Amino acid sequence: MFASQLTGWNPNDNYYSTATSLAGPWSSWKKFADSGSNTYASQTTFILPVGDQFMYMGDRWVSDNLMRSTYIWLPLKLDGTTATMKNAVNWVLDPQSGSMTSGPAENQYEGEAAALSAGAKSISCSGCSGAKAAGYIGGSTGGTVVFANVQSSATTRTTLRIKHLNGDSAQRGADVSVNGNTQRVAFLPHGGTDPGSSVVHVNLKQGGNEVRIAGQGAWGPDVDRIMVPQS
Repeated sequence: MFASQLTGWNPNDNYYSTATSLAGPWSSWKKFADSGSNTYASQTTFILPVGDQFMYMGDRWVSDNLMRSTYIWLPLKLDGTTATMKNAVNWVLDPQSGSMTSGPAENQYEGEAAALSAGAKSISCSGCSGAKAAGYIGGSTGGTVVFANVQSSATTRTTLRIKHLNGDSAQRGADVSVNGNTQRVAFLPHGGTDPGSSVVHVNLKQGGNEVRIAGQGAWGPDVDRIMVPQS
């Protein structure tokens, strides 16, 4: 049994207990994530069996702006009566066997170093990589940021991560185009000083790819950087 402590909306170090039957006896409570991590800023919502393995699903509540609430999914290791879990930026799941392996390294491309046009420009951002971001995207001038040579080692469908800023209380939208294929993406308020993260599934070709982010009338997010799997 996995359970959160009594901290309302706020995350905490979650615990687990084991028994051979619901009637007990139950073991003493133990932590399964790094102590002091607040279960990687989450509270247990579900443990999903996948093949012969298990996946942790946690809620990340934002009580003063519930639309910003998200989830975290991580590989959970069960060995007898011992449960352990480590944080991961990305990882790869085999849905048949349930094996969960480390994800690929990522190429990173800075927003302020991309081609900025139609009013988009470099802005200061203390929490961003390099302390700068690409701002003024969208708006009346249609500010646009273009990453012209995004590298992939294979022709594949993969996940593009966009680190962004949105200081509003509501989401902002922008069109994300990869090699001419466009998707509208919602960018939630980031909160705090660190950039938020939005993801979009895209088709990359081997070698260089063009990634274009443009608002449509309203302001889009400020773009800190994009992060693309190397393989």
